[in-house]
Amino acid sequence: MIEPSPFVAQCGTNYVPTDDEITQIETLIQKPTLQLEQLETRMEAMRSMLKQLELEHEVLLCAIQRYRALLSPMRRIPVDILQEIFIYCVPSEHNASMCAVEAPVLLTQICSSWRQIALRTPRLWATIHITIPPKIESSNSYPDAEYLLMANHLSELRLAAVHKWLRRTGASPLFISLVDWETSPTHRHDSKLSNRFIDCVVAYSAKWKEISIAASISTTNRITHLSASEVPLLESLKIKCGRMRGTVTTNSKNHVWMNSGLLRAPHLTEVAFTHLNEDITQFPINWSQITRLWLDGNPTERNGWITISKVTRLMKACHSLTSCRFEVDQREIVGDDAEPGIISLPFLDTLSLYVAVDISGMLGQLNLPVLRKIEYHTSHHRNPSLLSLLSRTTSNVQCLVIDVRSFTPNDLLKCLLCCSFLRSMRFQPYGAGAVADPTARIDDSLLRRMITGDATNDCLLPRLEEFECRTAVAFSDSSLLDCILSNQGGGAMGKTVLKHVSVFFNRPRKIDILPEITPHIIAGLKLKLEYAPRSIDDPLSLKRGIGNASVNKWTPWSD
Repeated sequence: MIEPSPFVAQCGTNYVPTDDEITQIETLIQKPTLQLEQLETRMEAMRSMLKQLELEHEVLLCAIQRYRALLSPMRRIPVDILQEIFIYCVPSEHNASMCAVEAPVLLTQICSSWRQIALRTPRLWATIHITIPPKIESSNSYPDAEYLLMANHLSELRLAAVHKWLRRTGASPLFISLVDWETSPTHRHDSKLSNRFIDCVVAYSAKWKEISIAASISTTNRITHLSASEVPLLESLKIKCGRMRGTVTTNSKNHVWMNSGLLRAPHLTEVAFTHLNEDITQFPINWSQITRLWLDGNPTERNGWITISKVTRLMKACHSLTSCRFEVDQREIVGDDAEPGIISLPFLDTLSLYVAVDISGMLGQLNLPVLRKIEYHTSHHRNPSLLSLLSRTTSNVQCLVIDVRSFTPNDLLKCLLCCSFLRSMRFQPYGAGAVADPTARIDDSLLRRMITGDATNDCLLPRLEEFECRTAVAFSDSSLLDCILSNQGGGAMGKTVLKHVSVFFNRPRKIDILPEITPHIIAGLKLKLEYAPRSIDDPLSLKRGIGNASVNKWTPWSD
């Protein structure tokens, strides 16, 4: 310690000592400086000792851990149980991609034992999502020549990987999705490469349980030669063709699907066709056993249009439907009216409609006793169809999905007044944008009326548990906060408490509402707020298109 001195008051100040004072100060700190040097010497010695002890500790710990590893409970798990655990690691929301960071590929990189177990587990490889790299890249992320080389090289590697993958499946039923989109509509499609992938998949058709292909018409047509006996396990078939550009054509002689034995698969219960150029109602499908149906027409081929009369014929034939989606084409055909008679669908739970004409007449024929979910989008706002449907099914419907830009404020309010039993309200974008004039928006006032009610109006949706708004958001962060806080205290007043809220703001965040909502999140509220636009997929990604052709995400009936 430094002895007391007359310079204590000057320490920590800007005081400048004289020459005599400098001598006094140097004398004063001479002994403490020596003590400091001695302490540093002792500290260095102790550091050296500690370093030696740490080294000895590390050597001893490594030796012990090698033996402790032998005692790991994982080593004693029977192989059959470990295989079941592996299977639960495979993605459930989509078919497994060939990414190294996801099961099942990830499981082959842990240790040699796990690798061998994974490779000997056929069910682990029973799902696969295949994406063929496009030959033209539109995002300008790569130079053209460099990109083409990478795309060709990746295509060969992926094709070899698909062969190996499918050989591991044993006798397991297969769930396959394949995406082959060219990013440039003017680019000539590389059919030879696509055919090699398709031929690889077709070789295992006897084990297909679910197959979905999103590609050009020429590519998807390549599986039509299969007969019913070659797809004995097939339950789900989804075909999504690229939307063709050009003038409308008629009387197409291309009837490959109409004559396909594949559609006679004995266990086929789920079909989805998008942008085909044939009359789907003429397909040789056992419509009476179809439970899930998705149909989008081809706007450039008259035979491929989905019209009111086609929809009514199919609904009458598909009396076992539980979920369906129809896109009624915007082109009205003279004399194309709904066939007369009541259409009873006793099992229909989900109805998705994308329309451009008035279909209220057809909807008036429907008897839907268990309908619970309606998804409705239109490109023409002078359309009473949705209100007609809601007024007849209001007590059963629990989920409504619409794009408010298709409605005037008055029409939207009329629809919401019929929805007091709703538990899920989802405002989702569809198509190019607004078609109504004026266009409805979800502003502060309407948000309050839907969720909490206001001073003059009762709550429109008193049983609401899920609220999602991803379009026409015109309410403020503070209004959303007020509605959530008010709703979370509404249980005592007989109102249902929100369990899930998801909002996409097409603007920067103005205030952070999370701190005040955090207690409710801890209590169970699921909240998702987005402010930034979505990013575009890398064209070389192994997951490219997985949202379009996966088992669940490509269908309107998955929640």
